[in-house]
Amino acid sequence: ASGGDDDYTTIKYDPADGNELWVATYDGPSGGSDQAYAVTVDSFGNVYVTGRSKGAAGNYDYTTIKYDAADGNELNVARYNGPGSDSDHAYAIVTDIAGDVYVTGYSIGSGTNNDYTTIKYSSFASGCAYEITGDINSDCKVDFSDLALLVERWLDCNLDPPEACWQ
Repeated sequence: ASGGDDDYTTIKYDPADGNELWVATYDGPSGGSDQAYAVTVDSFGNVYVTGRSKGAAGNYDYTTIKYDAADGNELNVARYNGPGSDSDHAYAIVTDIAGDVYVTGYSIGSGTNNDYTTIKYSSFASGCAYEITGDINSDCKVDFSDLALLVERWLDCNLDPPEACWQ
């Protein structure tokens, strides 16, 4: 951490033997304090981390980072500075079967106090120019491989309980 402030540090371990596979560190644009609060993994093994990071103006912003599953390379960083341009804190993150990413926490509004704020990032996981309904494997097209993946997940889940199948 430059200046001795906190940074996000994300470590991936080998599930078989516990050995470290990769380490990724994020130091936000101000070089100030950055604190990760939640992590999730998508169906491809990509890692998403969210929390708060000091922006250039000195206030915290939601900061969500996507790391490549294989080597921990940073694929995308999304920052959210709420309408009050004040402190914004992300505390939870989840991905759905379509590869969408949902981040929630609170944001200081314009003339309000702590407001619950939930953001959906559609193109975060896919990298496509626009959202494509039915593109389950995020290759920017709908084809037989999407259908095969849908059937495979359905058979794995067996829809019992149905809520567990779409997490």
